[in-house]
Amino acid sequence: MNQNRYLHNFIRLLVTLGGGIAIISLTCGLTELFSEKSLCILVEFVCISLLISFKNNSLNLICLLLAIINTLQFASFFSTNNYIIPLTVTNLGSYQSLGIKSLLSIVLASLTWFLLITSSFFFGKLKSSKTQLLLFFSFVVLEVCIVALPIHDFFKTLTVVAKELTFQSNSSDKSAEQLSKNFKKIFVASPNKSFNIEGKNIILIFLEGFSNEVIGPRLTPNLERLRSSGTAFKNYYSHTAATFRGIRGQLISGFQLAQGYTEANNGIGQVSSAETRQNFCSRTVESIPSILNDLGYTTIFLSPHSREEALLNFLNCLKFKHSYGSEDFAENQNATDKETFEEIFKLAEHYEREKLKFFFSSYVWGTHHGMDSPDKKYKDGKNPYLNKFYNSDYWLGEFIKKFENSPLFDNTVLIVTSDHSTFPTKEFNKTFRLNKSIFLGQIPLIIYGKNIPEQEIDASYLNSLSLAPTILDLIEPKKSIETHFLGNSLFSHKKSKFANYSAIGFDIFHNDNGTIKKIDFEMHPELKKTIKKEIFDFYKLGG
Repeated sequence: MNQNRYLHNFIRLLVTLGGGIAIISLTCGLTELFSEKSLCILVEFVCISLLISFKNNSLNLICLLLAIINTLQFASFFSTNNYIIPLTVTNLGSYQSLGIKSLLSIVLASLTWFLLITSSFFFGKLKSSKTQLLLFFSFVVLEVCIVALPIHDFFKTLTVVAKELTFQSNSSDKSAEQLSKNFKKIFVASPNKSFNIEGKNIILIFLEGFSNEVIGPRLTPNLERLRSSGTAFKNYYSHTAATFRGIRGQLISGFQLAQGYTEANNGIGQVSSAETRQNFCSRTVESIPSILNDLGYTTIFLSPHSREEALLNFLNCLKFKHSYGSEDFAENQNATDKETFEEIFKLAEHYEREKLKFFFSSYVWGTHHGMDSPDKKYKDGKNPYLNKFYNSDYWLGEFIKKFENSPLFDNTVLIVTSDHSTFPTKEFNKTFRLNKSIFLGQIPLIIYGKNIPEQEIDASYLNSLSLAPTILDLIEPKKSIETHFLGNSLFSHKKSKFANYSAIGFDIFHNDNGTIKKIDFEMHPELKKTIKKEIFDFYKLGG
């Protein structure tokens, strides 16, 4: 009897292990089977499968919960080649951007994974024994000792999200005044610029998730032409991720702790627009739109999403005079790149006819993670990554044609950049033959217009904290302006102490001449007392 039981258990173990290996190999690829994360997921998969086979209802309930967590981590690994990160949790409200095909494949793979884990639950139960207790405590020891395991990492992620959601500003504290003084500085225009844009209108376009690796003559010929026809910066890096941090952070030249939330309250940790206005509109930091309002500009922002969603709530706190959402021009709640670029041109023409000096910014989102092109396809159209970048570039090109042949061209400057780098999924790495794992990287910054010199400027690994001061520098204000800008103009000889540091939530990274590494503050206690403290202080001041 004992021999049969041992044989039964051994066969069960082999089937469980083989099933886990098969699913990882088939869904994530054979090459991913021996990666650190897949092996860790597999270890927990086997442990939970064995524990759930015993006759202990309390333990089985715990194991079912652990099975769900393991499945969620597998789903994340399947779709992004990584565990669930805080950005994933706070962006749950944007799940529809993945598209039906992607969502369906993730759901089916996850369901298969979960059923395989819990299959022991439906077959013959094993008697509880010392073996069960030994397995359970061994599992606990594994979780404590091996921090790379997915369940341990899941709770670590939730802890980070909770900290972000409960993070309090010092705006009402006595210390807020001192914090404000610490970051205040007088803006002085750089004398060594080869050109300026004084008196001109400005159109600033944030592309969604455009890393420099994407840009090339075949896939993005219009961006490539724009880069060679104006002033382009190389070795220019994103200072954060993702969209909410990226756009707002560049407009205030500062770091932002909180990621975006939707009014619909359809994700973990989502907050209302009223709370958004309370938490962000009370901040004391300056922004490009608030400064340009005082310099006589009409400031406008156009979002491809509804006015009811959080993006405009966040950005309206920066004092844009006018803002527009998808309901103002698009057929659906989320505008396509074609619709967005067409509306940018229409609105710019409108403000030009009104003889208003304007600063017009917009976000174009068709290259978001998980999306495919709704119209223009690259070659055979089989690769969604290539399709979406090609499509966005195509409609940018159509916009540029109209821009160049309109009265706008004489007195308007076009600035094109990205909200952040491209999210480094395994599909992205495979498509562009890369090996990236950190959600940071080189992004474009191109200034184009009449009499803008054709030149390439080395940004020397500075980051997008530079955007706001660079724009202000090119405008050449005649008066001194107090700002909280953390960055310096790319035309300035000065270098900000934050110029080579990026922050995504509580994670801080250092850029060493193009090599980006997460900072281990236990190894660098001096940075903990300086850079980390100052970034966290700015969070308290600016968000």
